Amino acid sequence: MTIDLNFGAMLGPLAASRQVIAVELQGHGHTADTGRAMTIEALAGDVVALLDQLGAPGGAKADLRSLHDSLLHGPMHRDRYRPLTFPRGENPRVSIVIPVHDKFEMTYFCLSALLFAWNKASFEVIVVDDGSADETLEIQNIVHGIKHARHADAQGFVRACNRGAQAAEGDYIVFLNNDTEPTSRWLDELLYAFESFDGVGLAGAKLLYPNGVLQEAGGIVWANGNPWNYGRNQNAAAPEYSYTRQVDYVSGAALMIPRQVWQDVGGFSEEFAPAYFEDTDLAFKVRARGLKTVYVPHAVVYHYEGASSGTSVASGAKRFQEVNRPKFKRKWSSAFAGNGQEGVNVERERDRGPRYRALMLDFEVPRIGFDAGSYAGIQEIRALQALGFKVTFLPTNCAYLGRHTEALQRIGVETSYAPFVRSIEAFLAAHGREFELVYVTRHQVAAQTLAAIRKYAPQAKVVLNLADLHFLRELRAGVAAQDASRIDAAVGIREAELGVLRTVDLALSYSAVEEAVILSHNLSSTKTGRLPWIAEPIAELPGFAERRNIGFLGGFRHTPNAEAVDFFLDRVMPGLIRELPEVQFEIYGSAISRENRKRWTRENTVVKGQVDRVEEMLGHIRVFVAPLASGAGVKGKVFDALAHGVPSVLSPLAAEGIGVRNGTEVLIAWAPEEWVKQIVRLYTDETLWTRLSAASRQLIETEYSFARGVETMRVALDKAGFYCEPDPGYLVLNRCLP
Repeated sequence: MTIDLNFGAMLGPLAASRQVIAVELQGHGHTADTGRAMTIEALAGDVVALLDQLGAPGGAKADLRSLHDSLLHGPMHRDRYRPLTFPRGENPRVSIVIPVHDKFEMTYFCLSALLFAWNKASFEVIVVDDGSADETLEIQNIVHGIKHARHADAQGFVRACNRGAQAAEGDYIVFLNNDTEPTSRWLDELLYAFESFDGVGLAGAKLLYPNGVLQEAGGIVWANGNPWNYGRNQNAAAPEYSYTRQVDYVSGAALMIPRQVWQDVGGFSEEFAPAYFEDTDLAFKVRARGLKTVYVPHAVVYHYEGASSGTSVASGAKRFQEVNRPKFKRKWSSAFAGNGQEGVNVERERDRGPRYRALMLDFEVPRIGFDAGSYAGIQEIRALQALGFKVTFLPTNCAYLGRHTEALQRIGVETSYAPFVRSIEAFLAAHGREFELVYVTRHQVAAQTLAAIRKYAPQAKVVLNLADLHFLRELRAGVAAQDASRIDAAVGIREAELGVLRTVDLALSYSAVEEAVILSHNLSSTKTGRLPWIAEPIAELPGFAERRNIGFLGGFRHTPNAEAVDFFLDRVMPGLIRELPEVQFEIYGSAISRENRKRWTRENTVVKGQVDRVEEMLGHIRVFVAPLASGAGVKGKVFDALAHGVPSVLSPLAAEGIGVRNGTEVLIAWAPEEWVKQIVRLYTDETLWTRLSAASRQLIETEYSFARGVETMRVALDKAGFYCEPDPGYLVLNRCLP
């Protein structure tokens, strides 16, 4: 039995007090009444009961019910503390250092949250007792499976953290205040930043107050040296606080650093002992070594600020905040001198690194693993980021699409959505002047938004990604079907589409054929450029003998894909069954209608539907087919097959614009009998299959690499007046998303 643990992100808030639950519901538009809050508690109880049945994730041996009970009632002094046991394994990925001074009820609460919050990453816990005189002295009798160090006399946060780091065995060290409540996947999200972006040296969590209000979303250091907790007291779910970005510093309440980097920079600087400004100083030391400091919004940690050190800067440990401020300014004045004036242009100063701002518009956010258009959109975002653009994505439907929206946010894209955005025009009226580039996908979206773009962002260049030339696709479909009404409709679409193309600053296409068609109609009135397609060859997949069957992949909201399957089943499969009676035709893709599924369920045919990863198909089929008779642009499905080294039989239209050659990387088929002949040949000849497999992967590696794609995008943007070079200092995802 398996369970989807994506619900884990809600366990942190659910593990808080009844008051927190009520406030969070109110923040999402619900009435914060006791009955509703108790419903949420009941849901949390059901989740815990299910986890009890399955066993605690990650191998932790914990009494989840008692942990949940402790968290639900919040940090409080108890006459008796139930024992906590942390699993101890060899080679932990992360070492979590928790400095403590008294306040054992907070420490116990924090440790309970650590056990309750599910993470895939393995970790060890190192508690440093900095001169406590309360129940903390008994921690080793209450909490098992942790490392423990003690200062007889309090020496402060800096020295306690440095002491704990000495005992760390993990590849990464996390410093976590004891007045925090980490939530599910917080460690995994922090690790994602290091695994997914090159040159990251420090990462910090999103910090929330116990009532769910935002405490900090990364920090800004202004030109006068004063630091800002960006986003304090704002809505934590707002788009501007919910995407990964480079920042000046992150809070020491919950930060992660590679152990090697920690050692290289010498840990927290002793000059800031006992506490305050040591985290800001650490970020500047990391940056001085050419590494990035990153805010990670999906690593959520509740922070009971002041529970350990108070909130007054006039007394106690907090007074060292003002003592250490001038020390920090003297030390790093040259590093922050070029930053902005305090409180001015906050929307630009919150991001460190980008040269330009780009607004990307499409009808919805790209759907991960859903269709080729979504895949292409994400690669174009990566290419823009590599050229120094901070990308903001705004879907015209203003819809928040769960994991798809979050996938963009994780790779550094500010993604806007309702209820924070009411309409495209309202967003542009508020933010239009922030952008140098507006990148629109699809001519229909351009037609809908161009007037507002020109009104509210007159300084921006408008670049249109055609996706494909819509009228050409419809015209081909009408000709293939010999349908005069479809041909007439395509002619009408042509005039509207070409009209939009004449109003943008640059039109981009994946296909040289489409560029030529645009030129033939619009002559010099439309400036055109080439869009890159980016792919990565997949290594170590099964060979010829380990594979069976033939397959097709497509998004079936796209009519040409359904028409291709109909043609193949009606005209090709009867002859193929006679030649290869044991071979099945597998149909994969999103949005297969009930009618199509019923019509396609035939002899030797299996309708599989959507898969999360294309490897579920391309990892086992022997031959890929794309019998497209209509369409335009290039075909993402063909790139997928090439990258996976799965030899293909294609129609001439499916091969268009990709650079494949008949008999070298693929086989081409025209009439039904030719389809049968080419499939049988490829399916039964291992030597031919192996040669085409190697050639297809080589084509992807040489012509469609990320570096090649960035260069193609750079050349295209030159035509719109952006003279930019690849920027290694900006955050760019270091791999393709599916």
